[in-house]
Amino acid sequence: RDRGRDRKMTKQFSELQQHRLEHQPRLPKVFTGEQFTLRAGAKTTAMGNESDIQELFPQLYGQPIIEFVVGGVAPPIRPLKIGAVLSGGQAAGGHNVIAGLFDYMQTMHAESILYGFLDGPHGVFSNRYLQLDKDLINQYRNQGGFDIIGSGRHKIETPDQFAASKENCEKLGLDGLVVIGGDDSNTNAAVLAEYFKKTGCTTVVCGVPKTIDGDLKNDLIEISFGFDTATKTYAELIGNIAIDAKSTKKYYHFVRLMGRSASHIALECALQTCPNVCLIGEEAQAKKQTLKEIAYSLCDTICERAAAGKNFGIVLVPEGLIEFVPQVGGLIKELNDVLSKEHMEEEEVVSRLSATNTEVFLSLPALIRAQLLLDRDPHGNVQVSRIETEQLLVHMCIDELAIRAQDGRYCGKFMTQSHFFGYEGRSCLPSNFDSNYCYSLGYTAGVAVSRGLTGYMAVLRGLTKPPEEWQPAAAPLTSMMNVERRRGTNKPVIQKALVELDGVPFQCLAAVRSLWAMHDCYRNPGPIQFSGAGADDVNFVLRYTTGSQPDLVHTAAAACYETNGYDGPVSTLTATALEKERQQSLPEVPRVFGGASCGHSGSFKLRTGATPPNKPDAAARLPSISNLPSVLFVPRAASDEPLPLRAGQRLGIVFCGRQTPGGHNLICGLVHFAETQLKDATVLGFKNGTLGLFEGEHIEIKSLSQIRSYLNRGGYDLVGRSVDMLRTPTQLQKVAATCVKLRLDGLVLVGGPTTNQDAATVAEYFSGQKVATVVVGVNCNVDGDLKDNSIETPVGFDTATKVYSQLIGNIETDALSAKKYYYFIRLMGRAPSHITLECALQTRPNLVLIGEEAADKKQSISDIVGVIADAICARAKIGKNYGVILLPEGLISHLPVFQQLINEINALFKSDEDGSFKQAAAQLTRRESAAVIKRLTPWSGGLFTILPDQVQRELLLDRESGGSVQLSQVASERLLAHLVGQELDERKKAGKYKGGFSPICHFFGYQARCSMPSEYDCALSFVLGNTAGALAVSGCTGYLATVQNTTDSVEHWQPGGVPLASLVNCHSAGVVIANGHGSEVDLEGAAYCKLRAVRNEWLLGDCYTNPGPIQFHGPTMLRRNATLELEHKQRTQTRSEIAKLCGEIQDHCRANITDAGLDATLLQLESLRKIVGRMVT
Repeated sequence: RDRGRDRKMTKQFSELQQHRLEHQPRLPKVFTGEQFTLRAGAKTTAMGNESDIQELFPQLYGQPIIEFVVGGVAPPIRPLKIGAVLSGGQAAGGHNVIAGLFDYMQTMHAESILYGFLDGPHGVFSNRYLQLDKDLINQYRNQGGFDIIGSGRHKIETPDQFAASKENCEKLGLDGLVVIGGDDSNTNAAVLAEYFKKTGCTTVVCGVPKTIDGDLKNDLIEISFGFDTATKTYAELIGNIAIDAKSTKKYYHFVRLMGRSASHIALECALQTCPNVCLIGEEAQAKKQTLKEIAYSLCDTICERAAAGKNFGIVLVPEGLIEFVPQVGGLIKELNDVLSKEHMEEEEVVSRLSATNTEVFLSLPALIRAQLLLDRDPHGNVQVSRIETEQLLVHMCIDELAIRAQDGRYCGKFMTQSHFFGYEGRSCLPSNFDSNYCYSLGYTAGVAVSRGLTGYMAVLRGLTKPPEEWQPAAAPLTSMMNVERRRGTNKPVIQKALVELDGVPFQCLAAVRSLWAMHDCYRNPGPIQFSGAGADDVNFVLRYTTGSQPDLVHTAAAACYETNGYDGPVSTLTATALEKERQQSLPEVPRVFGGASCGHSGSFKLRTGATPPNKPDAAARLPSISNLPSVLFVPRAASDEPLPLRAGQRLGIVFCGRQTPGGHNLICGLVHFAETQLKDATVLGFKNGTLGLFEGEHIEIKSLSQIRSYLNRGGYDLVGRSVDMLRTPTQLQKVAATCVKLRLDGLVLVGGPTTNQDAATVAEYFSGQKVATVVVGVNCNVDGDLKDNSIETPVGFDTATKVYSQLIGNIETDALSAKKYYYFIRLMGRAPSHITLECALQTRPNLVLIGEEAADKKQSISDIVGVIADAICARAKIGKNYGVILLPEGLISHLPVFQQLINEINALFKSDEDGSFKQAAAQLTRRESAAVIKRLTPWSGGLFTILPDQVQRELLLDRESGGSVQLSQVASERLLAHLVGQELDERKKAGKYKGGFSPICHFFGYQARCSMPSEYDCALSFVLGNTAGALAVSGCTGYLATVQNTTDSVEHWQPGGVPLASLVNCHSAGVVIANGHGSEVDLEGAAYCKLRAVRNEWLLGDCYTNPGPIQFHGPTMLRRNATLELEHKQRTQTRSEIAKLCGEIQDHCRANITDAGLDATLLQLESLRKIVGRMVT
């Protein structure tokens, strides 16, 4: 198949992808000078089993290392014909290897031809290839994934396959074949090179070191490509989650990291992020630890932290840990042998295991046993990425902590979240390091082929230096090999590099991990940057392995410093280069607050606008803050009277709602306002959210310099947060007492719909109790579910959707590269689907489920399953057994039967006075489920019965503060994947479906809530902080701070406020934000209509785009989210046109116009004002 006819064009690339196409990687100066030559070193041996390797590779064994050095005579100029094949799992930078190879060939001769064998080694022996020309290559420069020609895990193994490979290479007249792969793929390259040389084939075979796992390295290979990008991507997410954990102090996050046979990824991510615990598989093996011993050690740390009042933390787990545990490692080896020929059911497998391994196998939970028995990979190995080791450790810790709690050795609370980071790091836009490294590797491989070097691998040394100083060379593949047991027989393989326990990287971790265990020294590297601070940083493992001194962050001095916002600023010792740069970037403010482009002093005045209509019940329930006008802040002219702003004002701020990027900038903006607009003002940040507010616990901030280290930083850890509830009589009394005691002039409540409906209640209560404190709300939540025409977007939505979209884009590229998985991706967002809609617009997946659409169509779970199955069948008909499906976390809440079930369970929790229902829910087993089912209606009980056990347990977890189910904890993506699999099986039996279905499930939520905020969110939150301060000192109680025109430059943004009472409904349960004000996706709105217009094209067309990581430099730094652009850019432009027309009318009226003309103008404007007033909603 000619894949060139199915290529995505540049116009479908994201703005950042297009920008990266123009980046020119840097080459070693050896290749940029006048001439270079080859210098041979001493002959080599092998890593082990030397006589066996020599016997197996008589043609290749003993070849010398070849260095490329400046000087010599130019080789004959001739056209080259080279084939390239991508083998194994994806790694960032593969396209640049091909680009570097192509460019070298073109420098040799313009008529050189590069062929790409399609979909891995299978393409070599089946003769499926594509000629790669300049136009096609140029579309993939500096792009992630392997989708230019695809990849596969096949091997060239049988005599027929070797013969066919030789025949195809000879027919094409190939001078060389470049195999881009990991240790197994390059082992296969060595075997092929030996075969070619033995049989007289002149095609040379050259390898390129690829694997994100980092286990293809030795004295000759400093690092494999893709490791740098993958670990930086994972480290960004871990850093975000670490700040999230510290912000709420609620969860232990167990993070499993890809890296099958070595723990390099976990080690590097630990050095990047400073977690509380990082398990290293090689250490467990060296200490001969059992799983129980590992779990007990974890429990020791958890108990110590609980004794210090810390019931949260970060635990990193390498995915290959379970193989390193001797008792399980032995089991897996035997399982690999037993299952090497055919798949068996558990009972038969057990009958073939030794007594020792049978005991170990049966001691594992059923889920882990099933995962151990999944089909082997093409190399005969267990698919460790499918084994949820982190879940196994969590359950073991739960059991052990329960025992310790009973005998008084543990008094904490152990709540967990589990994550697996793998596929989202394989096909990213490559870091600058990987872009340069891969391009140079491709160039080096081209040189090796042109000089006739076969059985070699292209390598570069001195990688911690600038690329111009890298030293290219060729290393014999046989020098890296030993013999290992694979599929029940001994095989020659390139030896994997494990973490060296006496090496500098591990020793750096060992030196500080006892301090990290108790001190929360979390480090957030932030997103990969392509320019600016940190863009060219090299990963720690490479630096330390090649002799660099340990970074200050990995010393005891830095580890002892706990970055606790309650006690002081973030330590500069642990801050990354990017964090330090961001701390110095003070966001711009609009003209009204003293913008950079404005000649005003920054003084402002209040201008009232139209009065938005209130619901009748809201006016009755909130009489003091109802029927208020919207307000705007405009620059104060010299002739205007100044506001009576007294000195010594005290403004409080509380993080109520869930974490969202940009929260710290709200505080910084409020402090900036107090410093620049008021005299001797103080900002009080309440610790631990509403709980701190009730008790009056706070920190006082007099100047921005006190908290400068939190500027543009993610998370809420400066002051923290707890429960989003401020509405009971007792709570209202406590808040009033705190405000009176601390003499607060204003109180700013930060959060989403729940927070702001509480803000309306507090404002009304204060008014009735004669409490002088002005109450102001700020819309800050990633869900995007509090907006209308005056509320353009909440703080954090832009950042969160960009982070999620980056990960989705990575996975889409991965899907297109491997062509074998369906990815079911559930996205945070509670009941509304705003995040899912926005991410779809940014990434163009194959299928998008929108909860509001499902509700509008009154779809059932069976209908949803049918929609997905229909899409999969349609793609299978055109040979596509892969794809990406997005769904909102609140999808099930929009399905009528599920909604009834959820409402019944919520009601049971609410009415559970004796705690019996909660106890039954907490102890859910097959036996206990009957106690739950009998309390449900027959319809709901029937639905609950057929749900998988895991989903049952998730629906019965503790309720949120508002009493509803924790939708983020319900794995609806797994439920759908399971049901779709069953449906496809039925269709296959009926002859209606012939494809393959292999699902992989993801949930993207916690990865983005505390991300380093985008440039837009930094500015928005900073300006809203200023706006909240202006509302407070202007006496505008019961208002929500707003900023309009945010699609324009910041200096033209319009700060103001809208009455909270105009946004709410009231009923017997209290005050709630009204759905009618845009809390759900508007099925007639511009964003949804855009999706509806293009989704059919996306279904079959693979129109994927990757927005890439958030950038703080370059042309994409100011990019807004698609929803904002679609729904508000036109409104902003229209407002500007209206303002321009009004200005022109004023100019005309100042000219020599008649009295009659003035009267007529006034009459027309009065009429227009009445018409517009009636249209205000």
